Amino acid sequence: MVATYVQRNATYFAAPPGTTVVAAAGGRVAEVAEDLVTIDHGEGLITTVQRVATCLVEAGVEVARGEPVALSGETPVEFKVALDGQPVDPFAREGEVAL
Repeated sequence: MVATYVQRNATYFAAPPGTTVVAAAGGRVAEVAEDLVTIDHGEGLITTVQRVATCLVEAGVEVARGEPVALSGETPVEFKVALDGQPVDPFAREGEVAL
């Protein structure tokens, strides 16, 4: 996969259609819609993968880090992270600690 940063509080991962998208960390699936999966990791941390072709989980289930949650489609997968309702960059810069 190739990651691209944009100014819309998201990171996009380009991958061949049908690529498995996994949970970034363990948590409870909070929402599943046509093309997105939102996971509540606790302590105010929420991740959302969007623009997926197929969701592999249902709302309310617990998932582990690395567990498949979706399959990619024709467009890049959009990955968003929020902490206490505010968008955050999950990737550490020099001198920072990654989420």
